[in-house]
Amino acid sequence: WCGGEWAHPKIPEGEDFEPESFVHYVEASVGSLVTSTTTSSTTASATSSLSTQDASDVVIVGIGEAGVELASKLIDRDQNVVLVDYQSDETELAQDPSRRLSPSSLLKYEDLKNHQGIRIMRGFRCFGTFVDTTNGRCFAKVENVKSGDVTTLESKKKIVLCIGFELAGSTVLQNWVLWKDGYPILTQTHDESTKARNLFLSGPWLKHPAGVCPEVMGTMRNDQEVLFCFIYKFRTRFAVVAGEVLSRVVHDRHCRRALDGSILIDPMGHVLLTKLEQMQSFYKSKGMLLNDLTNCTTASC
Repeated sequence: WCGGEWAHPKIPEGEDFEPESFVHYVEASVGSLVTSTTTSSTTASATSSLSTQDASDVVIVGIGEAGVELASKLIDRDQNVVLVDYQSDETELAQDPSRRLSPSSLLKYEDLKNHQGIRIMRGFRCFGTFVDTTNGRCFAKVENVKSGDVTTLESKKKIVLCIGFELAGSTVLQNWVLWKDGYPILTQTHDESTKARNLFLSGPWLKHPAGVCPEVMGTMRNDQEVLFCFIYKFRTRFAVVAGEVLSRVVHDRHCRRALDGSILIDPMGHVLLTKLEQMQSFYKSKGMLLNDLTNCTTASC
């Protein structure tokens, strides 16, 4: 299953997020967010009069791949942008590259930090958005995760939520895969559904708990999980899945069980298994076959 995640954006629920006041990244376009007249970005106290405050052109929630990419494009269009994220400091993120920005996005983020048209607010959790129907301005309510102080950010456009996707919401996969905290529960050897045999999953939402992966025991905590959203990771699992699928095809078509219980493979089966081993060796030599999760726990992955 390589159905992707674009069709399942994570949308906040509850009355604190008015649907007319925000847009998810998948539905946001740079053209629709560009404002002809820019003003300096400021914040307003939650108890002050919002109508008297200057607004930013765009407020973006989430300093991940999508948030940085969108902010970079808007800055290039001379827009004033506010970037908000609950992580207080990028250095607090885990070494796992899946939980950090990719190298190209990290370079863009470093450039953004030195730009006058952007304000970066780390350590602030967005807990609501609403719209002023009298002037069309949108507002994001954010809370300092350390002090608990509440600030309201004003935007000329809808608040853009770059908060990821919700794969567990896939109606196709819902009944074919077991889920835990929004992530699929898969076999550790070849990413197969534990509920439906021969259904393999591939993509940036795979997660393997280190406690049941012999390859990484001793290098990670038992409760620590290896996330596969970093592009080099989930692509290097393709060959693992393909190898398992091909080996099962060979087994079904070219193998039989002898009277003593042993498995007999016909000549064509031997040929195909040899080719399969060669294919996997080739992928591994090119760094595109990942079956040792130890290499996925550091930024050098």
